[in-house]
Amino acid sequence: MRLLVALIICVLQVVPAANAMVLFGDVSHSDSLPSRETATASPPAPSIAPNAVLNAGTELTAAPAPAPSAPQLMRASAAENVTPTLARPAVEWFMLPKWLPGSWAKRGDLTVQESDLVSGTTSNTEVWTDDEMTVVWGHQMDRAGNVWHANFIPSERDGNSNGELVRFLTVGLKCEATGPQQLLTRSHYVVSKQYGAQVTDMFQQESLNQYQAMSPIAMQNRSSNKMFHMNGQAYRGGILVSNFSKVGEFRPVDFDRGIDLRVALSDYLRSQDLDELVPVAVPR
Repeated sequence: MRLLVALIICVLQVVPAANAMVLFGDVSHSDSLPSRETATASPPAPSIAPNAVLNAGTELTAAPAPAPSAPQLMRASAAENVTPTLARPAVEWFMLPKWLPGSWAKRGDLTVQESDLVSGTTSNTEVWTDDEMTVVWGHQMDRAGNVWHANFIPSERDGNSNGELVRFLTVGLKCEATGPQQLLTRSHYVVSKQYGAQVTDMFQQESLNQYQAMSPIAMQNRSSNKMFHMNGQAYRGGILVSNFSKVGEFRPVDFDRGIDLRVALSDYLRSQDLDELVPVAVPR
């Protein structure tokens, strides 16, 4: 099978969308999203974590971080003109900041703001939601000791909300800004809610996630989530705060979804003229 390798690089420059809601400094939510009214939900799978709809911001895979030196956005594919699918996803590589690789756990999330984007009303609140989760960040290490994370696009994860199955299909993810102690990512999901065999709702969601190192063993994720109808029109928003504790150190992952990640990272580094970072021993 020919491997799809998609490459996304993040740099410090941030360009806000015109006339969009500005959050986290200069970074803005999109005003609208492309219509996906013809999209269909895939069959349900067993739940893996109890997530409310607004809590798609905390990824089961890691968020991106800066690469050594590269353009803001780069993509390279070994299979030309092939659209990534769940069975054959694209691999997106991100170099993580020094404090991030490893396993992190949280107990739940605090909703601190809710917005009705139709009426234009926003209210501050403090609503706690139990949501125990452990996330593992980092897949491979390069020759210089930098840890890289592989995101698979598209990918799915499932949760529960008030007895309904909630499925998050990740269709896009990129880094918007980064610094020594924090980074900011933007994710795009198609969300479907299902009760039994009946699909009860389907919408799009954009999440801006600000990850802040609080100490060597503590991290906070401030997640702003904006919901859109399938036609791309925005209607609801909210902000969550989640506190994570580090519970494990980084361990390399060599294979995932049938892909040899050692080879995939090495191919990526060579494609970016970063041969000096290619691990010494790479299987062929």
